[in-house]
Amino acid sequence: MLALASPAVKHTKLFEAFLEPRGFNVIWPKRDDLMLRAIRSIKTQGPSDATRNALRTASDELKIAGADLQFVACSEFSIIADSVAADVQVVDTIDLLVTAIVAFSTTPHPE
Repeated sequence: MLALASPAVKHTKLFEAFLEPRGFNVIWPKRDDLMLRAIRSIKTQGPSDATRNALRTASDELKIAGADLQFVACSEFSIIADSVAADVQVVDTIDLLVTAIVAFSTTPHPE
């Protein structure tokens, strides 16, 4: 599996710490600079063909490397998550967070 995220997430080994003990290999795009450039561009200019192409290129690269499960783990990439490679399973971590927040907020908790 792979994470399409900021190089900072890669540096913290957030996904590796949780997934590798469970038998999953985490693969990252080779070009951190392209990922970071796309994130910065989305922050300042919004989604564009260039940012969609950057995400698609990284996703395609990792699909070829065997990552058929891909995590979109960056809120900027969530905006263009429809740009990932065809024929891969995609999990958007923002969707997971929203689901957990809704479940927590709609469950009674003792005071």
